[in-house]
Amino acid sequence: QRALALEVGLGLEKWSVASEEARRSWRLDFPLPQGSTVGILPILRDRLTHELARKPLDAPVDSLWIEVLETAPGRGAQRDFFSAKEEEDEAVESLVARLLQKLGPSRAFTARPVDRYLPERAYERALETEAHGSAGGPPGPARPAPPRPTRLLGVPERIVARGELLQQPAVGKSWRVLAWEGPERLSGEWWREPFDRDYYRVATESGERLWVFRDRRDRRGASGGALYLHGYFD
Repeated sequence: QRALALEVGLGLEKWSVASEEARRSWRLDFPLPQGSTVGILPILRDRLTHELARKPLDAPVDSLWIEVLETAPGRGAQRDFFSAKEEEDEAVESLVARLLQKLGPSRAFTARPVDRYLPERAYERALETEAHGSAGGPPGPARPAPPRPTRLLGVPERIVARGELLQQPAVGKSWRVLAWEGPERLSGEWWREPFDRDYYRVATESGERLWVFRDRRDRRGASGGALYLHGYFD
Protein backbone atom coordinates (compact mmCIF):
# COMPACT_ATOMS: atom_id res chain seq x y z
CA GLN A 1 0.00 0.00 0.00
CA ARG A 2 1.06 3.59 -0.65
CA ALA A 3 -0.02 6.63 1.32
CA LEU A 4 -2.58 9.02 -0.16
CA ALA A 5 -3.20 11.07 2.99
CA LEU A 6 -1.66 11.22 6.43
CA GLU A 7 -1.89 13.23 9.62
CA VAL A 8 1.14 14.46 11.53
CA GLY A 9 0.73 15.85 15.02
CA LEU A 10 2.79 17.37 17.82
CA GLY A 11 2.05 17.14 21.53
CA LEU A 12 3.18 20.19 23.53
CA GLU A 13 4.45 20.54 27.06
CA LYS A 14 2.46 22.58 29.55
CA TRP A 15 4.96 25.42 29.32
CA SER A 16 3.04 28.08 31.25
CA VAL A 17 -0.48 29.10 32.19
CA ALA A 18 -0.46 31.30 29.08
CA SER A 19 0.06 28.24 26.87
CA GLU A 20 -3.33 26.67 26.31
CA GLU A 21 -2.43 24.65 23.20
CA ALA A 22 -1.80 20.99 24.13
CA ARG A 23 -1.41 19.61 20.60
CA ARG A 24 -1.41 20.63 16.98
CA SER A 25 -1.92 18.49 13.89
CA TRP A 26 -1.96 18.80 10.11
CA ARG A 27 -3.44 16.67 7.35
CA LEU A 28 -1.45 16.14 4.16
CA ASP A 29 -3.16 14.90 1.00
CA PHE A 30 -0.77 13.59 -1.62
CA PRO A 31 -1.78 14.06 -5.27
CA LEU A 32 0.35 11.02 -6.11
CA PRO A 33 0.56 8.01 -3.76
CA GLN A 34 3.80 7.98 -1.78
CA GLY A 35 5.50 4.69 -0.94
CA SER A 36 8.72 5.66 0.82
CA THR A 37 10.18 8.06 3.34
CA VAL A 38 12.38 9.43 0.54
CA GLY A 39 9.25 10.91 -1.03
CA ILE A 40 7.26 11.75 2.10
CA LEU A 41 9.85 13.47 4.31
CA PRO A 42 10.60 16.41 1.94
CA ILE A 43 6.86 17.09 1.63
CA LEU A 44 6.45 17.00 5.42
CA ARG A 45 9.42 19.30 5.87
CA ASP A 46 8.08 21.86 3.39
CA ARG A 47 4.59 21.83 4.90
CA LEU A 48 5.70 22.07 8.56
CA THR A 49 8.28 24.75 7.76
CA HIS A 50 5.52 26.87 6.19
CA GLU A 51 2.98 26.23 8.96
CA LEU A 52 5.36 26.83 11.86
CA ALA A 53 6.73 30.00 10.27
CA ARG A 54 3.16 31.27 9.96
CA LYS A 55 2.19 30.23 13.49
CA PRO A 56 5.06 29.25 15.81
CA LEU A 57 4.53 26.74 18.62
CA ASP A 58 3.66 28.08 22.09
CA ALA A 59 5.67 25.44 23.96
CA PRO A 60 8.32 22.73 23.50
CA VAL A 61 7.30 19.46 21.81
CA ASP A 62 7.09 16.33 23.99
CA SER A 63 5.50 13.88 21.50
CA LEU A 64 5.02 13.27 17.81
CA TRP A 65 2.62 11.02 15.89
CA ILE A 66 2.00 10.18 12.26
CA GLU A 67 -1.08 8.31 11.05
CA VAL A 68 -1.79 7.16 7.51
CA LEU A 69 -5.42 8.10 6.78
CA GLU A 70 -5.89 6.89 3.21
CA THR A 71 -3.98 4.44 1.02
CA ALA A 72 -3.85 3.31 -2.59
CA PRO A 73 -2.59 -0.01 -3.98
CA GLY A 74 1.11 -0.12 -4.73
CA ARG A 75 2.51 -0.98 -8.13
CA GLY A 76 3.57 -4.46 -7.04
CA ALA A 77 6.90 -4.21 -8.88
CA GLN A 78 10.10 -5.78 -7.62
CA ARG A 79 13.11 -3.54 -7.41
CA ASP A 80 15.61 -3.92 -10.21
CA PHE A 81 19.09 -3.86 -8.67
CA PHE A 82 20.58 -2.93 -12.04
CA SER A 83 18.32 0.08 -12.63
CA ALA A 84 17.37 3.16 -10.60
CA LYS A 85 14.01 3.62 -12.36
CA GLU A 86 11.93 2.88 -9.24
CA GLU A 87 13.88 5.43 -7.22
CA GLU A 88 13.59 7.97 -10.04
CA ASP A 89 9.81 7.44 -10.16
CA GLU A 90 9.59 8.00 -6.39
CA ALA A 91 11.63 11.20 -6.72
CA VAL A 92 9.40 12.54 -9.53
CA GLU A 93 6.21 11.79 -7.58
CA SER A 94 7.65 13.50 -4.50
CA LEU A 95 8.63 16.54 -6.59
CA VAL A 96 5.13 16.86 -8.09
CA ALA A 97 3.55 16.58 -4.64
CA ARG A 98 5.89 19.26 -3.25
CA LEU A 99 5.13 21.59 -6.17
CA LEU A 100 1.40 21.15 -5.61
CA GLN A 101 1.80 21.91 -1.90
CA LYS A 102 3.63 25.14 -2.76
CA LEU A 103 1.86 26.27 -5.94
CA GLY A 104 -1.67 24.91 -5.58
CA PRO A 105 -3.53 21.97 -7.12
CA SER A 106 -4.00 23.49 -10.57
CA ARG A 107 -0.41 24.65 -11.15
CA ALA A 108 1.44 21.30 -11.47
CA PHE A 109 0.47 17.90 -12.83
CA THR A 110 1.81 14.76 -14.43
CA ALA A 111 1.02 14.12 -18.07
CA ARG A 112 0.29 11.07 -20.20
CA PRO A 113 1.15 11.17 -23.92
CA VAL A 114 -1.83 10.80 -26.26
CA ASP A 115 -2.08 10.29 -29.99
CA ARG A 116 -2.43 13.83 -31.29
CA TYR A 117 -0.36 15.40 -34.01
CA LEU A 118 -0.25 18.89 -32.53
CA PRO A 119 2.69 18.79 -30.01
CA GLU A 120 1.26 21.31 -27.55
CA ARG A 121 -1.91 19.19 -27.28
CA ALA A 122 -0.30 15.73 -27.36
CA TYR A 123 -0.84 14.98 -23.68
CA GLU A 124 -3.56 14.76 -21.06
CA ARG A 125 -3.45 15.38 -17.35
CA ALA A 126 -2.89 12.02 -15.68
CA LEU A 127 -2.56 13.11 -12.06
CA GLU A 128 -6.10 12.46 -10.87
CA THR A 129 -6.53 8.99 -12.37
CA GLU A 130 -3.06 7.82 -11.40
CA ALA A 131 -3.40 9.04 -7.83
CA HIS A 132 -6.53 6.95 -7.26
CA GLY A 133 -5.45 3.90 -9.24
CA SER A 134 -8.04 4.19 -12.00
CA ALA A 135 -5.88 4.85 -15.00
CA GLY A 136 -6.75 1.50 -16.54
CA GLY A 137 -4.72 -1.65 -16.94
CA PRO A 138 -0.99 -2.04 -17.16
CA PRO A 139 0.75 0.13 -19.75
CA GLY A 140 1.25 -1.35 -23.17
CA PRO A 141 4.63 -1.80 -24.83
CA ALA A 142 6.59 1.37 -25.35
CA ARG A 143 6.53 2.65 -28.88
CA PRO A 144 9.57 4.33 -30.41
CA ALA A 145 9.01 8.06 -30.77
CA PRO A 146 11.02 10.89 -32.31
CA PRO A 147 13.05 13.01 -29.85
CA ARG A 148 10.99 15.60 -28.04
CA PRO A 149 12.18 18.65 -26.08
CA THR A 150 12.31 18.58 -22.29
CA ARG A 151 10.88 22.11 -22.23
CA LEU A 152 7.95 22.77 -24.55
CA LEU A 153 6.64 26.32 -24.93
CA GLY A 154 2.87 26.54 -24.50
CA VAL A 155 2.74 29.16 -27.24
CA PRO A 156 5.40 28.96 -30.00
CA GLU A 157 7.45 32.16 -30.32
CA ARG A 158 8.27 33.81 -33.64
CA ILE A 159 11.94 33.79 -34.66
CA VAL A 160 13.77 35.01 -37.76
CA ALA A 161 16.66 33.40 -39.66
CA ARG A 162 19.35 35.81 -40.88
CA GLY A 163 22.26 33.92 -42.37
CA GLU A 164 23.78 31.75 -39.64
CA LEU A 165 21.79 33.52 -36.94
CA LEU A 166 18.40 32.74 -35.44
CA GLN A 167 16.94 35.85 -33.80
CA GLN A 168 14.04 36.20 -31.37
CA PRO A 169 12.99 39.83 -31.86
CA ALA A 170 10.51 39.89 -28.96
CA VAL A 171 13.25 39.43 -26.35
CA GLY A 172 16.32 40.55 -28.31
CA LYS A 173 17.98 37.13 -28.22
CA SER A 174 19.95 35.38 -30.94
CA TRP A 175 21.75 32.08 -31.55
CA ARG A 176 24.48 31.17 -34.04
CA VAL A 177 23.43 27.94 -35.74
CA LEU A 178 25.86 25.04 -36.14
CA ALA A 179 23.52 22.46 -37.65
CA TRP A 180 19.91 21.75 -38.58
CA GLU A 181 18.50 18.24 -38.24
CA GLY A 182 15.21 17.42 -39.93
CA PRO A 183 12.62 18.09 -41.08
CA GLU A 184 9.97 16.07 -39.29
CA ARG A 185 6.64 16.99 -40.86
CA LEU A 186 3.58 17.23 -38.59
CA SER A 187 0.19 18.21 -39.93
CA GLY A 188 -3.49 17.49 -39.52
CA GLU A 189 -6.40 18.02 -37.13
CA TRP A 190 -8.17 20.21 -39.64
CA TRP A 191 -11.43 19.79 -37.68
CA ARG A 192 -9.99 21.56 -34.60
CA GLU A 193 -6.91 23.66 -35.27
CA PRO A 194 -5.43 23.00 -38.72
CA PHE A 195 -1.63 23.12 -38.94
CA ASP A 196 1.18 22.11 -41.28
CA ARG A 197 4.70 22.28 -39.81
CA ASP A 198 8.24 21.14 -40.56
CA TYR A 199 10.15 20.60 -37.29
CA TYR A 200 13.96 20.83 -36.91
CA ARG A 201 16.38 20.11 -34.08
CA VAL A 202 18.87 22.98 -34.15
CA ALA A 203 22.34 22.85 -32.58
CA THR A 204 23.71 26.29 -31.60
CA GLU A 205 27.16 27.66 -30.85
CA SER A 206 26.12 28.48 -27.26
CA GLY A 207 25.32 24.80 -26.60
CA GLU A 208 21.53 25.20 -26.56
CA ARG A 209 19.57 22.75 -28.69
CA LEU A 210 16.35 24.22 -30.01
CA TRP A 211 13.16 22.69 -31.38
CA VAL A 212 12.13 24.93 -34.26
CA PHE A 213 9.37 24.59 -36.81
CA ARG A 214 8.57 26.28 -40.10
CA ASP A 215 4.86 27.01 -40.40
CA ARG A 216 4.00 25.99 -43.95
CA ARG A 217 0.62 27.74 -43.70
CA ASP A 218 2.19 31.08 -42.77
CA ARG A 219 3.91 32.49 -45.86
CA ARG A 220 5.53 35.47 -44.12
CA GLY A 221 8.90 33.66 -43.91
CA ALA A 222 11.32 32.61 -46.62
CA SER A 223 11.57 29.02 -47.95
CA GLY A 224 7.92 28.30 -47.49
CA GLY A 225 6.86 29.60 -44.08
CA ALA A 226 7.56 31.59 -40.93
CA LEU A 227 9.87 30.15 -38.26
CA TYR A 228 8.86 29.53 -34.63
CA LEU A 229 10.72 28.38 -31.52
CA HIS A 230 8.73 25.63 -29.81
CA GLY A 231 11.06 24.12 -27.17
CA TYR A 232 14.49 23.33 -25.76
CA PHE A 233 16.40 20.05 -25.47
CA ASP A 234 18.10 20.33 -22.05
